[in-house]
Amino acid sequence: MAETKTGPSEAMLALYELALEEVLEASRELAELVAKLKRARRGSEAYYDLTAKIAVVMTITRVKADLPSV
Repeated sequence: MAETKTGPSEAMLALYELALEEVLEASRELAELVAKLKRARRGSEAYYDLTAKIAVVMTITRVKADLPSV
């Protein structure tokens, strides 16, 4: 009798690992922006520019974190 495969396919695992890397990359970018925000003067133009960038990166991170099921 042939052995049955019960786990996810190799392609699915590769996709999952790629998605994890993208989430980590987006998280690093978010951490860098937050660090800059902490150094910026609250209420300054730079501060508000950073809050907008953070909102974008957070949305991107959230989308990337919607990982495919394995």
